[in-house]
Formats: sequence, C-alpha cells, structure tokens
Amino acid sequence: MNGDYFITSPNAKVVYTPPSPSRMTFKRDCRLGIDDFLLWPQPFIDEHCHLAAIPRPPETLDPANATHILYSSAVDDEHFTPHHGRTLAGLGNLSRSTLQQLKLVAANLQTKAAKYQADDTFPKKIPIFASILGVVKLYLEAFEFLPMTRRQVSFGFAELQRFILEFIGAFQWLYMYQPRMANLVEPASIPYRTVGAFVTSLTDCEALFRAGIHVWLIRPARLAGTVRVDSLVQLQDPRDHLCLDDAYHTFRVAFNGSPSNPQKYIVFSQYSRHFFSFGDPFNTGHTPESIASSSSTTLPLPNVGRSEPASNSRRSELAVRHKDNRRPAPCKSRLIVILFSV
Repeated sequence: MNGDYFITSPNAKVVYTPPSPSRMTFKRDCRLGIDDFLLWPQPFIDEHCHLAAIPRPPETLDPANATHILYSSAVDDEHFTPHHGRTLAGLGNLSRSTLQQLKLVAANLQTKAAKYQADDTFPKKIPIFASILGVVKLYLEAFEFLPMTRRQVSFGFAELQRFILEFIGAFQWLYMYQPRMANLVEPASIPYRTVGAFVTSLTDCEALFRAGIHVWLIRPARLAGTVRVDSLVQLQDPRDHLCLDDAYHTFRVAFNGSPSNPQKYIVFSQYSRHFFSFGDPFNTGHTPESIASSSSTTLPLPNVGRSEPASNSRRSELAVRHKDNRRPAPCKSRLIVILFSV
C-alpha cells in the first residue's frame, strides 16, 4: 500500500499483511496462500460476510477433537490409500479413517441445517446450507466410490474442508455473531477464534468488534495522528506462515484482480463445485477447466448477508446489503501498523 495507509485493531494482538491485487490460484498445498479465507484475513465483503466468521485453526491439532480433521494438511500421505493390483497404477481413495471422520462432521452439519430449516425466527430461508451440504455429500460419495489420483484426492480433500468450514462460519454468523451486531444480545467480552477480516469502514469495524470477530481497520496514513497508540507491532509476513510455492501441476483456474472483488469467491467456488465434471463433449474446442479473470461472469452462489433487527422477532430474516515458501528476506512493506484498544 506504499505507506499511504495504516492498520489498527481493537481486538487483535497481531496484524497480518493485507492481500494485494495479484494473480490468485491454488498453491502446492491446494490452498490459495495469502488469498485464502481459511488461512488469512481477507477484505470484508458484504455479499460473503460470513467468511470472516470461519473458525481459525487451533494452536495444536488434537485427534480426540472431531473437528481436527478440518485442519489437517490435505497433502499428507496418510490421507491417501493406493489401490494395489488394479489395471491402472497410481489410483486410490481417501483413507477410510479420514473418510469416516469427515462423515461424522457432515452428519453434524445435517443436524445444524435441520435446525435452521425449523427455526421460525428466520421466516425467509437462504439456500446456503442446503447448497453446501449438496456439495459435501457429492465429495464424500466420490471419495468412497471413485478411484482418483493422489493429486485429485489432495485437492478434493482440501476443498471439502473449505466447504465444511464455510458452512460452520455461516451458521455461527447467523446464531452467534449477527445477534450481537444487531444489539439483540450483549457484545462479546473477548474475541472468538476466527479468521477475521480487513475493513475500511468504522461501521463494519464496530459490528465485527461487537460480534467478537477479529477485525483490522485500514485508514489513510494522514489520519494516523488522530488515533491513540497502545503498541506498535510488525506485520505478520505470509512467507512465515503459509505455503506460497506454485503447484507442481498448475491448476487451470486463476483470478486476476482485487482481493475485495466478490467475483474472486465465485470463481474458485464454482471451480470446486465442478471439480468432478469431465468436460463438455459437445464443445471440443475448450478444455473442461478455464482460467477466469476479474471480468469473468459465472452464476452467483447463495450468500449470507447482514440484516437489521426486526421489531417482532428475535432475529430478522437475512437481507443482503448492497453497496512451503518461507521468508527469504526481511519484509519490505511500508505500512504503518498500530494497535489500539477501545
């Protein structure tokens, strides 16, 4: 940002380097690096506000915890079971133990979806839960019955984790965070373990702060002298935390544009939803996977928007508000980073 902005946070002790416009695609670990909403805070987007509520990975993974499988590395060999003695070598499936753990998590999602459908405080239902559940079931069935390459298993496992965590984030947004933002319950006393988001609006900052979601406010540097400074911290460099290496075999999907463009989310979600497609035999002039840019057009996905409190119910219906590559050298960012408390 060339020293033109500074970052503050009312509820986080660390400050992450904001993503910048670039060519975004999947890395060697089947994640999106600094542009991945599971791993790194992204610009807050109204149409996909629930992404800020996605749970952050725990400090240590505990196999006794049913959700630990959602944070396990997708490229670990332990998740792949090869088929021996088959005609085609190199094929296999997701390991049976991993599959069983994912099925247990999926069953819990089904229970949550049923709760939402039966909840009269949301008279106008949004399709995000049913939509994600459909994809989760497809992936689970494919892992159980469809022989795959190791690369297909790794990518499919990573994307299944992504869809499940997005479901959890959307559900918690509705039931935990939105009531606090709407002043229906007391604000959070401490932040929850969420990925969080970058915002440029004091209104959004206050809303996420009340909800207990980690938030970082970006403002013009000329306003730095008007803010009380409690402590200064170094920006967290993604090279110290994320895999930024290019995939050995490039994925045929990419997004070129701003990290705050809602189209970014749509492009990668649509790619994942059609990952088990085999191309169009009636259109042989194109490959089944296409590279998308910031000007590409695809069908929008169901989104979770923020709502205003209703006068006759505890919660109102939802309405969208429109408006491993390690650190080789010191960080050269010129952002001014300030933490303050409120």
